[in-house]
Amino acid sequence: SQDAVLYTVSPTGNNRATVFKSSTQVPFYLYWSPNSQQIGFLAQSNSEMALMLGHADGKKDAQKLETGSPFYWAWSPDGQSLLLHVGGSRHDSAKARLALLRWQGSSAATALARGPGDFEAPQYSPDGSMILYAGTADKGNDALYVADAQDANARAITKFSGRIAFAWAPDGKKVAWIVSDPDSGLPNLGTVFVSDADGKNSK
Repeated sequence: SQDAVLYTVSPTGNNRATVFKSSTQVPFYLYWSPNSQQIGFLAQSNSEMALMLGHADGKKDAQKLETGSPFYWAWSPDGQSLLLHVGGSRHDSAKARLALLRWQGSSAATALARGPGDFEAPQYSPDGSMILYAGTADKGNDALYVADAQDANARAITKFSGRIAFAWAPDGKKVAWIVSDPDSGLPNLGTVFVSDADGKNSK
Protein backbone atom coordinates (compact mmCIF):
# COMPACT_ATOMS: atom_id res chain seq x y z
CA SER A 1 0.00 0.00 0.00
CA GLN A 2 1.12 3.57 -0.62
CA ASP A 3 2.07 5.96 2.18
CA ALA A 4 0.06 9.10 2.88
CA VAL A 5 2.42 12.06 2.95
CA LEU A 6 1.98 15.69 4.03
CA TYR A 7 4.47 18.16 2.55
CA THR A 8 5.22 21.85 2.87
CA VAL A 9 6.78 23.75 -0.02
CA SER A 10 7.69 27.38 -0.71
CA PRO A 11 5.57 29.41 -3.18
CA THR A 12 8.34 28.99 -5.74
CA GLY A 13 8.14 25.20 -5.45
CA ASN A 14 11.48 24.87 -3.68
CA ASN A 15 12.39 23.66 -0.18
CA ARG A 16 9.93 20.80 0.00
CA ALA A 17 9.79 19.26 3.49
CA THR A 18 8.02 16.13 4.69
CA VAL A 19 5.81 17.02 7.65
CA PHE A 20 4.11 13.64 8.07
CA LYS A 21 4.30 10.22 6.44
CA SER A 22 2.30 7.13 7.34
CA SER A 23 1.12 3.85 5.89
CA THR A 24 -1.72 3.59 8.44
CA GLN A 25 -3.01 7.16 8.88
CA VAL A 26 -4.42 9.60 6.33
CA PRO A 27 -3.95 13.33 7.13
CA PHE A 28 -6.74 15.82 6.42
CA TYR A 29 -8.15 19.15 7.63
CA LEU A 30 -4.94 21.21 7.86
CA TYR A 31 -4.84 24.30 10.08
CA TRP A 32 -1.68 26.48 10.18
CA SER A 33 -0.54 27.99 13.45
CA PRO A 34 -0.61 31.81 13.47
CA ASN A 35 3.18 31.98 13.19
CA SER A 36 3.22 29.44 10.30
CA GLN A 37 5.80 27.29 12.10
CA GLN A 38 3.45 24.43 12.98
CA ILE A 39 0.50 22.74 11.33
CA GLY A 40 -2.36 21.19 13.23
CA PHE A 41 -4.08 18.43 11.28
CA LEU A 42 -6.34 15.45 11.76
CA ALA A 43 -5.15 11.97 10.83
CA GLN A 44 -7.55 9.06 10.41
CA SER A 45 -6.58 5.42 10.95
CA ASN A 46 -8.73 2.29 11.14
CA SER A 47 -9.03 2.67 14.90
CA GLU A 48 -9.02 6.39 15.70
CA MET A 49 -8.96 10.01 14.62
CA ALA A 50 -6.04 11.98 16.05
CA LEU A 51 -5.08 15.64 16.26
CA MET A 52 -1.46 15.85 15.13
CA LEU A 53 1.08 18.65 15.41
CA GLY A 54 3.44 18.88 12.47
CA HIS A 55 6.45 21.14 11.99
CA ALA A 56 6.61 23.19 8.83
CA ASP A 57 10.33 22.61 8.27
CA GLY A 58 9.96 18.83 8.70
CA LYS A 59 12.92 18.70 11.11
CA LYS A 60 10.85 17.09 13.88
CA ASP A 61 8.41 14.21 13.62
CA ALA A 62 4.74 15.09 13.87
CA GLN A 63 3.35 14.32 17.32
CA LYS A 64 -0.05 13.08 18.41
CA LEU A 65 -1.80 15.52 20.76
CA GLU A 66 -5.29 14.11 21.34
CA THR A 67 -7.77 11.62 19.89
CA GLY A 68 -11.54 11.67 19.42
CA SER A 69 -14.30 12.28 16.91
CA PRO A 70 -15.64 14.68 15.83
CA PHE A 71 -12.73 17.02 16.53
CA TYR A 72 -12.57 20.82 16.34
CA TRP A 73 -9.92 23.19 17.63
CA ALA A 74 -8.64 26.76 17.54
CA TRP A 75 -5.11 28.13 17.79
CA SER A 76 -4.40 30.91 20.25
CA PRO A 77 -3.14 34.02 18.42
CA ASP A 78 0.36 33.51 19.87
CA GLY A 79 0.42 29.94 18.55
CA GLN A 80 1.26 28.46 21.96
CA SER A 81 -2.11 26.97 22.95
CA LEU A 82 -5.02 25.07 21.46
CA LEU A 83 -8.67 25.22 22.49
CA LEU A 84 -10.23 21.81 21.85
CA HIS A 85 -13.78 20.53 21.33
CA VAL A 86 -13.83 16.76 21.08
CA GLY A 87 -16.60 14.19 20.81
CA GLY A 88 -19.61 16.34 19.93
CA SER A 89 -22.21 17.44 22.47
CA ARG A 90 -22.36 16.27 26.08
CA HIS A 91 -26.06 15.61 25.42
CA ASP A 92 -25.04 12.88 22.98
CA SER A 93 -21.89 11.54 24.64
CA ALA A 94 -20.59 11.54 28.20
CA LYS A 95 -17.08 11.56 26.70
CA ALA A 96 -17.59 14.84 24.84
CA ARG A 97 -15.20 17.43 26.22
CA LEU A 98 -13.75 20.91 26.02
CA ALA A 99 -10.10 21.39 26.92
CA LEU A 100 -7.13 23.74 26.78
CA LEU A 101 -3.78 22.41 25.61
CA ARG A 102 -0.40 24.10 25.63
CA TRP A 103 1.52 21.94 23.20
CA GLN A 104 4.95 23.21 24.28
CA GLY A 105 6.30 21.42 27.34
CA SER A 106 3.58 19.18 28.72
CA SER A 107 1.13 17.99 26.08
CA ALA A 108 -1.58 17.12 28.62
CA ALA A 109 -4.89 18.88 27.99
CA THR A 110 -6.71 20.59 30.85
CA ALA A 111 -10.47 20.02 30.81
CA LEU A 112 -12.78 23.01 30.97
CA ALA A 113 -15.32 23.12 33.78
CA ARG A 114 -18.30 22.62 31.44
CA GLY A 115 -19.11 19.97 28.91
CA PRO A 116 -19.74 21.08 25.32
CA GLY A 117 -23.12 22.07 23.95
CA ASP A 118 -24.11 21.52 20.32
CA PHE A 119 -21.63 23.53 18.24
CA GLU A 120 -18.43 23.03 16.26
CA ALA A 121 -15.26 25.11 16.66
CA PRO A 122 -14.50 27.16 19.80
CA GLN A 123 -12.67 30.47 19.39
CA TYR A 124 -10.04 32.70 20.91
CA SER A 125 -10.58 36.44 20.88
CA PRO A 126 -8.39 38.28 18.37
CA ASP A 127 -5.97 39.36 21.13
CA GLY A 128 -5.92 35.90 22.74
CA SER A 129 -7.09 37.10 26.16
CA MET A 130 -10.55 35.47 26.01
CA ILE A 131 -12.16 32.27 24.78
CA LEU A 132 -15.66 31.65 23.42
CA TYR A 133 -17.49 28.31 23.51
CA ALA A 134 -20.91 26.73 23.98
CA GLY A 135 -21.23 24.73 27.18
CA THR A 136 -23.83 22.87 29.19
CA ALA A 137 -25.92 24.98 31.53
CA ASP A 138 -28.77 24.48 34.00
CA LYS A 139 -32.41 23.49 33.41
CA GLY A 140 -31.69 21.68 30.16
CA ASN A 141 -30.46 24.75 28.34
CA ASP A 142 -26.96 25.38 27.07
CA ALA A 143 -25.20 28.72 27.03
CA LEU A 144 -22.64 30.61 25.00
CA TYR A 145 -19.81 31.44 27.39
CA VAL A 146 -16.99 33.94 27.27
CA ALA A 147 -14.10 33.46 29.70
CA ASP A 148 -10.51 34.47 30.09
CA ALA A 149 -7.88 32.38 28.32
CA GLN A 150 -7.60 29.99 31.31
CA ASP A 151 -11.40 29.49 31.44
CA ALA A 152 -11.75 31.57 34.60
CA ASN A 153 -14.49 34.14 35.25
CA ALA A 154 -16.81 32.61 32.64
CA ARG A 155 -19.90 34.63 31.79
CA ALA A 156 -22.96 33.33 29.95
CA ILE A 157 -23.68 35.64 27.01
CA THR A 158 -26.92 33.88 26.07
CA LYS A 159 -28.74 30.66 26.87
CA PHE A 160 -30.04 28.57 24.01
CA SER A 161 -31.64 25.30 23.02
CA GLY A 162 -30.50 23.72 19.76
CA ARG A 163 -27.29 24.21 17.78
CA ILE A 164 -25.25 27.41 17.88
CA ALA A 165 -22.60 28.98 15.66
CA PHE A 166 -20.70 32.11 16.70
CA ALA A 167 -17.86 34.47 15.87
CA TRP A 168 -15.87 37.35 17.33
CA ALA A 169 -15.81 40.72 15.62
CA PRO A 170 -12.32 41.46 14.19
CA ASP A 171 -11.65 44.01 16.97
CA GLY A 172 -12.81 41.59 19.69
CA LYS A 173 -15.38 44.02 21.08
CA LYS A 174 -18.50 42.20 19.90
CA VAL A 175 -19.76 38.65 19.43
CA ALA A 176 -22.33 37.37 16.91
CA TRP A 177 -24.25 34.10 17.06
CA ILE A 178 -27.04 32.18 15.42
CA VAL A 179 -29.12 29.34 16.90
CA SER A 180 -30.74 26.68 14.73
CA ASP A 181 -32.84 23.56 15.22
CA PRO A 182 -30.52 20.53 14.89
CA ASP A 183 -33.42 18.41 13.59
CA SER A 184 -34.32 20.79 10.77
CA GLY A 185 -31.62 19.56 8.40
CA LEU A 186 -30.77 23.22 7.73
CA PRO A 187 -27.75 24.07 9.88
CA ASN A 188 -27.12 27.66 10.93
CA LEU A 189 -30.47 28.91 9.67
CA GLY A 190 -32.03 31.49 11.97
CA THR A 191 -31.72 35.01 13.37
CA VAL A 192 -28.28 36.54 13.86
CA PHE A 193 -27.76 38.21 17.23
CA VAL A 194 -24.95 40.56 18.21
CA SER A 195 -23.82 41.70 21.65
CA ASP A 196 -20.87 43.29 23.34
CA ALA A 197 -18.20 40.74 24.23
CA ASP A 198 -19.37 40.78 27.85
CA GLY A 199 -22.91 39.85 26.78
CA LYS A 200 -24.41 43.31 27.22
CA ASN A 201 -26.40 45.26 24.65
CA SER A 202 -27.70 42.23 22.78
CA LYS A 203 -29.70 42.91 19.61
